[in-house]
Amino acid sequence: MSMIELLKELEQLGGIQHSCVATPDSILASTFPEILDTNMGSASRVAHQIFNAIHSIGSDHKEIIFELDECLLMGHVVDDKTVLIMLTEKEVNMALINTSVRSVMPTIIEAIAPVTEPEPSVAPDTSTASRPAVKNNPAIEAQLRALMNQLRDLMADYIGPAVSIVFDDAYDTWRATHGVRLGTIAELLKQLAREIDDKDDRSAFLKKSVTTVKAFSANR
Repeated sequence: MSMIELLKELEQLGGIQHSCVATPDSILASTFPEILDTNMGSASRVAHQIFNAIHSIGSDHKEIIFELDECLLMGHVVDDKTVLIMLTEKEVNMALINTSVRSVMPTIIEAIAPVTEPEPSVAPDTSTASRPAVKNNPAIEAQLRALMNQLRDLMADYIGPAVSIVFDDAYDTWRATHGVRLGTIAELLKQLAREIDDKDDRSAFLKKSVTTVKAFSANR
């Protein structure tokens, strides 16, 4: 997926009007009208100055918001040299945008990473072989598919359309590290809950999801 496609996908999830990824010296990718690119370059430099000042006093804050006449301009740290800038309406779901940004940030970081020469291949050290991958039973996965759909729908009540990315990422991680089975589903629920910013919503999701799992187990 190209950087532009990634930004457009982010805008669909978070209700963002325009966005760009920029360094103090250049615009790496942008969905802003071309006439505004110069302004975005200036905004990027200002954002970097603010973040540098914040970090110089020992804070690790990674988000700033500028309030304009009819909209908001948000800046999120990508790395030491790069920021993600987004233009939104004033009445916007901040929790949804923050969740959406967190879900795409690893892909943005990967996309801007410099291409390096591959390291020379080295024969693996069999004395320190990595732990074998968790084996999953397709039959059990099929049995739990209805439960996964219920949990996905429940998660959507709290993070909206971002669930299409967040849930699948959490599921894939859980599947690879713990295995798809009821005995490890608590790990999936905890991972999903961490994606909900609001403390009360997070608690409510956990209670409802546990009830959903218990009901599913009782009806098997």
